[in-house]
Amino acid sequence: GMTYATLVGNDTQSGFAVVAERLDLGPGSRPTLLDGAGSPLPAEQQPFGDLAGAKFGAVPVLTVEVLYTFFLVFVVLRSAVSSKNPEYKEYFPIAIAFTVLAGAYGAGVVSGGCFNPAVAIGIDVTSAWAGVEWCIPYALAEFFGAALAVGVNSIMEGEGKGAKYFSEFIGTFFLVLTVGLNVTCQSAAGALSIAGSLIAAIYACGNVSGAHLNPAVSTALLLSGRGVHSVGDYFPYVVSQLAGGLVAGLTYAGITGISFPLGHGTGYSWADVTFAEFTYTFEIGRASCRERV
Repeated sequence: GMTYATLVGNDTQSGFAVVAERLDLGPGSRPTLLDGAGSPLPAEQQPFGDLAGAKFGAVPVLTVEVLYTFFLVFVVLRSAVSSKNPEYKEYFPIAIAFTVLAGAYGAGVVSGGCFNPAVAIGIDVTSAWAGVEWCIPYALAEFFGAALAVGVNSIMEGEGKGAKYFSEFIGTFFLVLTVGLNVTCQSAAGALSIAGSLIAAIYACGNVSGAHLNPAVSTALLLSGRGVHSVGDYFPYVVSQLAGGLVAGLTYAGITGISFPLGHGTGYSWADVTFAEFTYTFEIGRASCRERV
């Protein structure tokens, strides 16, 4: 923090003053959509309505810091140090990196996306001219998220079927949470962030439950007849995935204060939607069956 704050200074303004203006740690602002001329659209056309441009409150900010710090530490524990990993687990840097990518684009608008006490303190102290007030709550939220990850990881290290179902719940939760935050917060790289959450969840949960994270995938694996998924596990898997998705939906709606309806985009029909959903769900199911068989 001291290094970058020193580097951006010039003859007329201290680098720390520049950083304070541009990088003050704390709640982000709700996105504001602009028209072609660069002017804000009317409130009725804004996803956040009259709240467009208003800052998020402390609860949403600290909630996303807890959740994505949890996800980061959880993926570290599952992909780097779990006893269930293969001897040569050289995939863990990819899993960890995509966790940060998922959270930074998904929750960055809300909190800035620190997920690390060192980041929070480094940013806040070097922008002290704008006030040092958020690094302590951020750090406490992040330590709490890390502690939760340790507890959940201990459950995932178990051998019972409950660990498998919990794995599907956790993985699906973070996938849907990342989808919801990217869409509601108008992310600049939603597809990349959502893909990152899926990649990280698969690496973290794959050695426990197979990381289906999707009832369509579980259905495809059951119907493949290759014995990689049993009838006895099918319904608990689907229930766990649906529960994870539902809780995630309530979570991102609670964080942002808004939700979004499913439906076809402007200029497209339900036939277009059906074709797209069928085609790409088919590809996901096909790829899942080939990978696991």
